[in-house]
Amino acid sequence: MNFQKIKYLILLSVVLTPILSGCGGAKGKIEKSVPQDKKSPDEKKDAPILVEVVEVKGVKYTKKIELPGSSVLGMETSKLLSRVGGYVEEIKKIDGKEIDIGSLVKKNTPLALIAIPELQDELTEKRAKVEQAKSAEGQANAAITQAEALIRQRIAEVTQAESHRSEKKALLSLQNIKLKRVQGLVEQGSIGEENLDEAKYAVKAAQSALDSVTADEKAAQANVSAAKAGKEKAIADKASATANFKVATAIAKRAETMVGFATVRAPFDGIITKRFVDHGAFVRPATSNSGAMPLFEVSRIDKVRVMVSVPNSRASSVKVGQKIVFRDIEGLPGVAVDGTVTRSSNTLDTKTRMMRID
Repeated sequence: MNFQKIKYLILLSVVLTPILSGCGGAKGKIEKSVPQDKKSPDEKKDAPILVEVVEVKGVKYTKKIELPGSSVLGMETSKLLSRVGGYVEEIKKIDGKEIDIGSLVKKNTPLALIAIPELQDELTEKRAKVEQAKSAEGQANAAITQAEALIRQRIAEVTQAESHRSEKKALLSLQNIKLKRVQGLVEQGSIGEENLDEAKYAVKAAQSALDSVTADEKAAQANVSAAKAGKEKAIADKASATANFKVATAIAKRAETMVGFATVRAPFDGIITKRFVDHGAFVRPATSNSGAMPLFEVSRIDKVRVMVSVPNSRASSVKVGQKIVFRDIEGLPGVAVDGTVTRSSNTLDTKTRMMRID
């Protein structure tokens, strides 16, 4: 953004010390001879030589380089393009006025809205998938809880089976003791043989009962293992559901970001210097598209940049840090502004043979 064409002076200060023949240090002596023809012979022989002493002072010398025609630009200038393609649905307003050239904007101020219905539909779809993945994760958590409850139930069944086995084992021991007693009585002839058959049958029944509860115990232990395996599967299902939820969330976040690109915003505080679009204009996406057109141009003017081109004959005399006086500014008659050389290209442009300084 070219504001003015101005002239400036670059001041180079040096101190020149005159070098006079016969001078020493900051002060020197200048000998003034007395004409010999005016002296007597004795004076010529013995009289001292008179000299005149003068003080030598340094004189400050300022070298001025005057160059016409410099450019004043905003510190930053950007052309704003759209990240996504679509139609200009709305030009935003500031203080009730539509944004146009001369509008002062703050950083992130919305400038225009691009209509992209398909992106909004895609965002709705992605958000639905996020909810679906979240529900699957909740179901996996419930399956883990259910598997843990089943494990506790199976462990209780094992405990119960172990208790039954102990009971049946004790009963078998009792029936074996009875069998031995009956056998002794039968051998003594105190009781009949039929009593021995009944005792043997009772032992066999007790053994069968023990075998049955032992099998039940093993089945209960197998059920515990199955329940634990079910829990491991539920945990794996949860991990998968959690991963799907994260993926769906990331995809939805990307869709939200793309929808956010539909709003063109100011990159910094500044002023709108150009407006290229109106309502309904089709905007091409800036990505991989050389035909994309900017919507606005914005410049930062709280600080300005003054660009000066120095001819090659003067380039060696200009250094960063030197003082500059800007004068004869168009629109500001009689005003002079002091400045400093802050940057220098330190090279000559191959076409103009001039060096740029800011």
